[in-house]
Amino acid sequence: MKSILKKIGLTILALVLIVFLAGFVWYRYQVHCWKKSWKICAVGNEKFNVKKYSEAISNYSEAIRLNEYPSHFYNQRGVAKGRMGDFQGELDDLNKAIYKNPTNEIYLSNRGQANYELGDDKAAISDFSAAIVLNPENGTNYFWRSRSKYLSGDTFGALADVNKAIELAPQFGLALKKRSEWLKELNSQKP
Repeated sequence: MKSILKKIGLTILALVLIVFLAGFVWYRYQVHCWKKSWKICAVGNEKFNVKKYSEAISNYSEAIRLNEYPSHFYNQRGVAKGRMGDFQGELDDLNKAIYKNPTNEIYLSNRGQANYELGDDKAAISDFSAAIVLNPENGTNYFWRSRSKYLSGDTFGALADVNKAIELAPQFGLALKKRSEWLKELNSQKP
């Protein structure tokens, strides 16, 4: 009876050791993948900065393959896809980034720009509005929302937003240009 209990005890001890070692190996592998994925993402950022978007997308995809959790990788890949004109691909990746991190103003703003490029003004306005709630001091979000409002026919809402963008960033050249164009258009429509 003692020898049977001893064998059972040794078997249980062996199983515990196997589970512990497997867990340790798995943990070390995960740490390795995490570190490697961020290094690969950094290389992708370097490629992005020199406008090698296709190479950057490959790096971001590899980082995601190694570690799918950071929303940052999806955001970066999405923006690179947008720079290549793949706005639907950009939107798909930004949706994943926002699903993982729904309160990131930058992701919402980037998705707003993807929706703008796809002609979905309602979705763009919604994204820029959410980004503004998170950071009301970013004039760029007001500017992009103004463009979406303008395209949807809300000229007065567009002017209010572009004025806010200029208030926050007085040297915002493109905002100044758009406001001037829209005001001229409104003045030309007066009877």
